[in-house]
Amino acid sequence: MTILQRIMEELNVREVHEIPTALTKTLLDSNACLSLLKAIKPYYSYEAILAEFEEHSADRKSYMQDYTPQCVLDIIGGITPGGDVRDVCAGIGGLSLAKFKMDNTVTLRLEEYSKNAIAFMLLNLLIANIDAEVVEKNVLTGEEHAYYKVESAVSGFGQVSKVDMLESKKYDTVISNPPYSQSWIPQMDERFEGYKLAPKSKADFAFILDGLYSLNEFGTAAFIMPHGVLFRGQAEGDIRRKLIDNNLLDAVIGLPSNLFTNTSIPVCILVFKKNRANTDILIIDAQKDFVKNKNKNIMTAEQVEKVIKVYKSRAEIERYSSNISMSTILDNDYNLNIPRYIDSFEPEEIPDAVQLAKELNEINRESRTLGLEIAEMLKQLVCTDPDSQKEHNEFVKEFTEFLVSSDSACTVEEQEAVIKKIEDVKKVFTSKDVRVMLRNYKKIKITEVADILGRPKKDQIYPSGCICLQVSASKGELVYLAEAQQVDAKYVVIQPRNAIPYYLFLVIEKAMPEFLYKYRQGLNISAHDIKHMEILCHTDVETQALISMMFQSMHGTSLSAQFGRFFNA
Repeated sequence: MTILQRIMEELNVREVHEIPTALTKTLLDSNACLSLLKAIKPYYSYEAILAEFEEHSADRKSYMQDYTPQCVLDIIGGITPGGDVRDVCAGIGGLSLAKFKMDNTVTLRLEEYSKNAIAFMLLNLLIANIDAEVVEKNVLTGEEHAYYKVESAVSGFGQVSKVDMLESKKYDTVISNPPYSQSWIPQMDERFEGYKLAPKSKADFAFILDGLYSLNEFGTAAFIMPHGVLFRGQAEGDIRRKLIDNNLLDAVIGLPSNLFTNTSIPVCILVFKKNRANTDILIIDAQKDFVKNKNKNIMTAEQVEKVIKVYKSRAEIERYSSNISMSTILDNDYNLNIPRYIDSFEPEEIPDAVQLAKELNEINRESRTLGLEIAEMLKQLVCTDPDSQKEHNEFVKEFTEFLVSSDSACTVEEQEAVIKKIEDVKKVFTSKDVRVMLRNYKKIKITEVADILGRPKKDQIYPSGCICLQVSASKGELVYLAEAQQVDAKYVVIQPRNAIPYYLFLVIEKAMPEFLYKYRQGLNISAHDIKHMEILCHTDVETQALISMMFQSMHGTSLSAQFGRFFNA
């Protein structure tokens, strides 16, 4: 018997949707409550209640409920102080229960809007036998609708009563996993004074400002948020800038994707502190610290403890954590996208170009042979009428001609000629003199050797040698203008200034994966961010010319990309 079945049996309800109302009524009756809690205790665990609630009672549409996995509960509990704790958008109480488990001296106030969630939250608090205040509240509007007081008891189970009012105060700690990017009706009140209002389509910063408003002068707040709050612009960018300028943001902790049940997006934890002694911001990139668990990811106890330890010590670990100065953040226009500050990019392993060419040769040979075999089988088919037969014969003819004439069906001799060309080029590039030339390069900003012309103007002709980088719905696509032409609006135009154009195209292409990792925001790249691109550029024109010549000699062959990967190694 599941915990839900046992609860339904004790409540004498037949439908799942009847549980929250019946459960709340029973919990408020002290005798009935004690009887219920004793009956379900052998079947109870928080995880079991969470699983049943998520499946049957959670409201994804109205409240965007995504309940917090245990590893994230443990991190929040470990990095925040105790004292008076306010849990905003508390759901069924996971964050508060985790916090109490780590520090049983805390006082808890849980705020939640969903009546369904509150029913299960009260159940969890009573079984845990802890003291707490519970408020049915719309956090965004500030409207409070009902108040509950939960008190521990000698029976081993808590008691709950509905009260008329609860005292309002400032808190030592605020913890929250609010609905991500929930719509709301922006309205200015004292919580948001001095800041712009969060946009109506994304209330993330409204939740943050509400939480900060309720902190005392030395308080700490931790919010679980989507990564968009780190880099989105307009009103959100202005709010983020002011929070940083006011020295409130203490840390950003990036967590792995696919931790939550109902969303696969990666999330981050933003930690804020009042009266900070330091001005730098600790950034932790734990996005790769997870293990697979069926169709979800989880963080191990060791990975969780690592986050907590690094946060408390503010330790700097290569490819994992760093204290970022205010000047660096200003240089990045207050964009907090984690890859800008933590270099955890791992370049793709580069295979041998000749071996790739040989493998491709064999694949092409096999595919062509198979295609011709299919064509022969098609020739044997007989149609029921002359018109259909004629149409079929024409198709078979066209299909056979395609196989023979297409680039994908190059002859063995053609493929082997390309392989030989690659081997000849490799000999040149591995000769002693050329190796010395190739080592003479340095990392520079792209603006040292090129002008960023921005988005193309309508009807303007851009000169040959310009490089076009797709920024809208971008995967890092680059186009080299071999001749003067107009450019589509989805690109940004880069004009070489102190480098051979085709060579610059090659080194930008090489730099693109890491640049995308650091600077892509969702599907797009900000044209403004291209100025931050760093490239490895050879310092002398002779070397640039040699590399450019070698690659252009390969241009148009089926294996130019493979040779490019050899060069990148």
